[in-house]
Amino acid sequence: MGEFTGGPSLEQKLAAVMEKYRSHFQFIGVDVTDPRQPGALGDTMLHFAAEYGDADEIEVLVAAGVNVNAIGDIGNTPLHSAALMGKDACVKRLLELGADPTVRNEFGETAEDWARALKRHEVLKVLRSYGSFRSGDGSRKGLADS
Repeated sequence: MGEFTGGPSLEQKLAAVMEKYRSHFQFIGVDVTDPRQPGALGDTMLHFAAEYGDADEIEVLVAAGVNVNAIGDIGNTPLHSAALMGKDACVKRLLELGADPTVRNEFGETAEDWARALKRHEVLKVLRSYGSFRSGDGSRKGLADS
């Protein structure tokens, strides 16, 4: 992860990210005090940063302690959100930060399943180059073994 030097501190960057997402519809009427706090539908700020394609915000939120594999609405992780929206740079950054590509949502779908269904070819390249079916023990498991 990059160093937070020569500019705003991590705390300042985090405050700016939190301020940005306070107005997100999932946080309306909620006192947002923690970046790990889920919104009304269960998604975190990390899900939104991934969905909107902001790799810098992803780094700030993970550095501040947000779980890179946070489970949100319908069981999606931030990696699902980035794949859904075709944000290949965010998919790459999430994987570098430890996102688990084998997580399945409530419908049994991985981020790769979504990328394939939506023809997000650049996202598929990133997931496959990273080995999107690697389990925590480094072995390849998942759809490729079905």
